[in-house]
Amino acid sequence: MRIWRAKSQTLTIVLIIMATLAIITLKMAENVNLALKESNAQKEGARAYYMAKSGINTAVEKIKGKEKRGFYSLEDDLTQEDEKINFSYKVTDEERRFNINNTSDVGTAFLKQILTQEANLSDEEAANLAKFCGQAIEKKELMNKLELMVILEEYFEKESKGNAAVFAREIYSNISDYITANGTEKVNINTAPETVLKSLIAASIKSYLPAEANLEDSGALSSAIMQLRLSGGYIEAPETQEIKDKLTAIGHNLSAQEENIISVLCENFLICTNSEIFNIASTGHSGSAKKEINAKYDYASGNIIDWNEK
Repeated sequence: MRIWRAKSQTLTIVLIIMATLAIITLKMAENVNLALKESNAQKEGARAYYMAKSGINTAVEKIKGKEKRGFYSLEDDLTQEDEKINFSYKVTDEERRFNINNTSDVGTAFLKQILTQEANLSDEEAANLAKFCGQAIEKKELMNKLELMVILEEYFEKESKGNAAVFAREIYSNISDYITANGTEKVNINTAPETVLKSLIAASIKSYLPAEANLEDSGALSSAIMQLRLSGGYIEAPETQEIKDKLTAIGHNLSAQEENIISVLCENFLICTNSEIFNIASTGHSGSAKKEINAKYDYASGNIIDWNEK
């Protein structure tokens, strides 16, 4: 009986030891597996990052190779043979928007026009807000257009307009597609949306041709420029005669005021035909990993002037 008990106790101890070793072994295997997964995730993350970086570099080379930098957007992608490692990028130029650091009469008039047209403000409200923004920007130039939201919020707080932050976000969201705080203070006539062209032309009429202020011509002229672009036309240089000839060639009969507007745009250096600053949004994939990089490229200097990773 004593021998049986001894054997029983020995067997129990052996079973406990074996169970303990099994648990330790399983835990070690689990840790190894987790470490391998983390290692693979890190490798995929690194590959995705370098793919996104490759997208930026590829986009820069494409921009460098463009003699005519008047394209609205440039998109491309590269997929490896296994289709799991790839990048895609999109390029847009900053000069397709109006630079709100331009605080001249035209700049204030443009902002008023876009606030009236896109944010549905009354003429008086738009004029007051545009003037307030212009004065604030004169004191401190904006480095990023998002900084405009701070100015908008300050204005609505001053005017006691309820929740100033909500009003500021709403106004900003309505106009942000048409403004920038980067690039030159010129609008690319070959890439700007019709809304920007129409607002710029209206602002130019009010600033330089108040005696002839027929704003209907701003819509007709911007539509003619869009028609030229849709037909594959391209304005080679910001010169009065060049623009007149191109618009006449597509059958647009220029009015006297339209000819004056074109002269104003060219002579006051409000437009360009080649962009200088480009936004590049690149996304890299490797397996389940995804990395995004947003950069700004300065064509004139050949340098990346802004870099943000997600």
